[in-house]
Amino acid sequence: GNIPRGKNYRGAVEETDFLIGAEHCLHNSQVRSWTEIPGDEFLIIGGYESGVDACVNLARAGKRSQVLASTPCWNTITADPSAELAPYTAARLRDVTKDSFSPRPQLLAPIRVLMVEKAEDGYTV
Repeated sequence: GNIPRGKNYRGAVEETDFLIGAEHCLHNSQVRSWTEIPGDEFLIIGGYESGVDACVNLARAGKRSQVLASTPCWNTITADPSAELAPYTAARLRDVTKDSFSPRPQLLAPIRVLMVEKAEDGYTV
């Protein structure tokens, strides 16, 4: 999939400690209302519970999103429960990725985001 560069996307990020330019992103814990968050298109950096929760909530609020994740955790089934989505989260994700749902989030992996930079008309990821 395409990762937009310089578009006016809002960023939601799962973990900010190791991301250069994280100050340009909004951590999902800072969102009080997904329907009232400004913007219609979002890049979500990180795909586990918090990232998938963000994309589900944005989709249900009628907003487009792309999830950028280092591993496709939404397709992972393993004996280690910390390496896959909780059943509740996975079920919510299946609901918003059905062909009949709009807007469906785009799930992109493997992608490792190293940096977020302010650009003239938005951000470069």
